[in-house]
Amino acid sequence: MVFVFESWLCDLRDRPVDGLSRRGLCDVAAASGRLRAALDAFDARLAAAVSRLDDGGPGASTVFRGASKCSQREADKRARRADALAVLPSTADALAAGTITAEHVDTLARAAEAVSAEAVEASDLLTKAKCRPADLLANDTREWTRRRQTQADLEQRQARMVTARRCVIFEADNAMTVLHAELDPVTGAKIRAAIDTATERLYRNDGGRDRAGDVRTPEQRRADALTELLTEGTSRPGPVRTQMLVIAHADGTAEIPGLGPIPVSYTQLTLPTTGAWGRA
Repeated sequence: MVFVFESWLCDLRDRPVDGLSRRGLCDVAAASGRLRAALDAFDARLAAAVSRLDDGGPGASTVFRGASKCSQREADKRARRADALAVLPSTADALAAGTITAEHVDTLARAAEAVSAEAVEASDLLTKAKCRPADLLANDTREWTRRRQTQADLEQRQARMVTARRCVIFEADNAMTVLHAELDPVTGAKIRAAIDTATERLYRNDGGRDRAGDVRTPEQRRADALTELLTEGTSRPGPVRTQMLVIAHADGTAEIPGLGPIPVSYTQLTLPTTGAWGRA
């Protein structure tokens, strides 16, 4: 079996693309996307096979990281994707056929986790996935999820995420310090809003549109904003106001745009500190 992949590698490496028309390049890009999707589906089958082994060896995530040299984050993502495809057979078939991408799968998996795999399988989300880019499908899926989750579902989901919160700090191979945090959506939105506010203030201090680019890059400015908030935030005089938009819908639900629905009870926690509130 390994020989097959070696043959593909050689063929792709030597296959010329210069000289193709725009239409030809688009056709090749589409075919390459289908092949990538099929490989992602194959990875999921590999992960499932590793999980079925009863030899006391490492799990799928560890196998992926060691064998393919990907990051731990990517290895975990592949293992989770395999778990999702095990309960979403139609989605698994579509990925193997190359009609959707791994990004589509991850979006549908989040919907299945929030509602149920059975509901996703019975919905038209997969049909939409086959004809829409993954980022547009995410918008459809968030709305689909919001309309099907009860407040009890949202409360339980939020509680699970709060329990799963984590933050690790470590030294990378290049001697840089890496801070990695996983937070529930409400807490994450608060922190994002605070960083965005501090970044905007630094942007103005750097000279705004005319000069800010000469002082530091946007990524550097966000890093400096985070550092300032963590090391100097408590010593700065006066309150620091941040804004986070929370939308209340006419059906009694609430959501943070771009992140999805949240329990209505949590709007009472976010509103006093954010100052941004909308209705739809």
